[in-house]
Amino acid sequence: MLKNNNRRVIGRMAGRALKGNRGRSLVLFTAIALSSFMLFTVLNAGAAYVRMWRQQDLRLNGAEYDAVLYGCSTEQMEQLRENADIVRIGIMGLAGWMEESQARLVWVNDVFWEQMAAPARTSMEGHYPAAADEVMVTKKALERAGLDGCGVGDCFTAVWTGKGGRSRQTDFRISGIWDGYGITGAFFVSEEFYKSCGFELSDLGSGRVFFDLRQKLVTRRQQEALTESLALARRQRLLFMVESGFSVPLFLGLSGLILVVCFCAYLLICNIMSLSVSGNIRCYGLLQTVGMTGRQIRGFLYRQMLVLWAGGTAAGILAGTVVAFLLLPSLIAAFGIEERAEVEFQPEVLFLTIVLAAVTVFSGSRKPAKMAAQISPVEASRYFGAGAADGRITERWSVLWRMGGRKAFGNPKKTAIIMLSLSAGLSVFLCVTTLLQSQGARTIVSNAWGEDMEIRNETLQRPDRTKRLKLLDGTLSEELGAIPGVRDVRTVKTAEIMIPWESGFADRWMREFYRTWMEVPYESELENYRNYPENFSTYLVGVEEADLPLLQEGMEQPLDEADFLAGRTCVLYGNELSFQTEDLLGETVRCAAFEDGEHRFSFAVGGLTTGSAFLGPVMGYTPTVIVSRRAFDALKLPDDTYRIRLTYDREYDAGTEEAVLSLLESRTELRHLKVESRLLSLAEMKEAQGNMPGVGIGISLILALIGVMNYVNTVTGNIESRRRELAILESIGMTRRQMNRMLVREGAVYAVGAFLLTLVTGLPATYGLYEAVNYNQVPFFVPAVPILLVLAAVFLICVGVPVVLLHGIGLKGSVVERIRERGD
Repeated sequence: MLKNNNRRVIGRMAGRALKGNRGRSLVLFTAIALSSFMLFTVLNAGAAYVRMWRQQDLRLNGAEYDAVLYGCSTEQMEQLRENADIVRIGIMGLAGWMEESQARLVWVNDVFWEQMAAPARTSMEGHYPAAADEVMVTKKALERAGLDGCGVGDCFTAVWTGKGGRSRQTDFRISGIWDGYGITGAFFVSEEFYKSCGFELSDLGSGRVFFDLRQKLVTRRQQEALTESLALARRQRLLFMVESGFSVPLFLGLSGLILVVCFCAYLLICNIMSLSVSGNIRCYGLLQTVGMTGRQIRGFLYRQMLVLWAGGTAAGILAGTVVAFLLLPSLIAAFGIEERAEVEFQPEVLFLTIVLAAVTVFSGSRKPAKMAAQISPVEASRYFGAGAADGRITERWSVLWRMGGRKAFGNPKKTAIIMLSLSAGLSVFLCVTTLLQSQGARTIVSNAWGEDMEIRNETLQRPDRTKRLKLLDGTLSEELGAIPGVRDVRTVKTAEIMIPWESGFADRWMREFYRTWMEVPYESELENYRNYPENFSTYLVGVEEADLPLLQEGMEQPLDEADFLAGRTCVLYGNELSFQTEDLLGETVRCAAFEDGEHRFSFAVGGLTTGSAFLGPVMGYTPTVIVSRRAFDALKLPDDTYRIRLTYDREYDAGTEEAVLSLLESRTELRHLKVESRLLSLAEMKEAQGNMPGVGIGISLILALIGVMNYVNTVTGNIESRRRELAILESIGMTRRQMNRMLVREGAVYAVGAFLLTLVTGLPATYGLYEAVNYNQVPFFVPAVPILLVLAAVFLICVGVPVVLLHGIGLKGSVVERIRERGD
């Protein structure tokens, strides 16, 4: 066949084809606009979600950094400064604490305060301390210290405890007041003050070094290499933050989400183009008879797609802009979310949308164009589309079920495209919804809290025993239990004890403790411990029987409850020592009352726990001993109530919590209590997360439409291309009602197939992505209610859309006119 130089003619033909076939051009234009809209909106919302995630970490951590090193030697500091992959280093030193409020005294260097912590501050008056007597505080810290009303320039006198537990009294002057996120309860001091306390950065309990990495995508292997290069001492810890520690899985998860969106768009374009080409296949055959080559036919189709791509992409981006910046915040507000969904314009998102749309459109057009170019004129004249199925649908089914099933499975490729598009959209919705529900503030708080409120007497932490107050004893528990809405009140009793030296258990424990946590060798303190065990005191903690499940959550091996309740065994807090449960199981812990060394008692070790729910007011050198309340009361030791845990009739009951707080605030002596609750934690978590839930819901709502719109567009082309077939069925006696039932069954086949595909592929993918970003260690669960609602909606759409389109498109015109049409 001779090639004709008809490039201009082809261009004019492409324009006329678009105008002459307005129906199919409109469908393709809508498909491209929808694809661009989805890409632009999802990329914008996804970028906003990542920003909100970073904002959450910033607010929770109080500063921007990638890793923190606990304790840092001079050699390690030099190594960090010489490391080209580290861009900035912030330093924090803990200098002691205020005795009255137990607030920490903290010094930070200029890099940490001016660069890392600056984004977490919302306001600041004054300046960071420079002189030894200056402090920088928040109003919250001043209130807890009983200094309400103090401002910048005011002075106050306070007793504080520094290195070695020695108490000192100092006249301080407030150099500045700030507000924001982070350690808002601390008193920030100057470098001069920190150095005068005798602490060094190498002290594990004092020194903290924060640093940022140049490379934000940090693999687990790179983290391990950096850790090994620092040659950490046994007691040192290097922790990577969420963004750096989970950066690669998070990046892969978000990339997978974008790929699914592009895949859905590809299926949409490919399917609509295939329907368009198959509907005009005879025209392409006739064009070849007059000299048009296959290459020119492809050019003819690509020129049409170029025009449609330019117009559709522009329309999609414009619609995406309206949704992202105008409608999305309103939609989020309509769902009762007060936080505004902030979506910022980013040129990178615009460029990426255009590129992805172009790649998607022309890759989706490639296969249909190839089909149009390769078919011969003879084959085109005989083309009538896909034939019927091979009769594998069982004959026991009804006629309408057999017809619907044969049509659904008669063209496996088309069926696969429809099911894949539906399944892809459902899988994305499943993934996003699961992540939103599981990583939401309420879920995280509920997972971390087993009760509704915990009240602690922090005066029991004071080194001066004469200043410890009995705030939670007496009738307070009864008064709290009498408040309407409070279902249960549990107390944790503590008593200060000592564990005298002996060559067995006590010596083994102390050697391991000094090797892990202390700078000085154990031998230098051994004689002091032998002669004065009261200098190494610890706490005995009494646990109620109802709290045993909470105690066992932190244990590797199950506890023999009968022996524990009878007072024969105890549980020790592991304190991150290298002991395993089997190393100490059955060992005898010999104890004595702190004020009466002759009052002795002992327990067998029944297990180790890593949970901190039943620690005493202060961590001692010797282990914290946890026993049952029955055994604790039987010893008749001088005790204090350290914690009270409250459980409400209804979780997150604001009315009950307000009544509890009112009772606590009515007594001035109770201002030294530390109160934490689910509601307070929920408010802090929501504030830290900012707009992240709102943006995430926006992503979920948009992506829920992907598979549905693919299906609607596919069915539209499918019904239009089957007008002749439906007319033939009507001519041989099929009623409109029977057609409706046949199409309903056909849609049900697509819906069930998509559901099964989502279950097989979407659920495992969701679990994998969930585990990759689950840094809060929330157990995996699928939110049943929203998923079932969406599945029901998709099923109704699958069975309802074909019926609507049948009467809107498929049955237009008389039977004779439709039979005479040359469709497939």
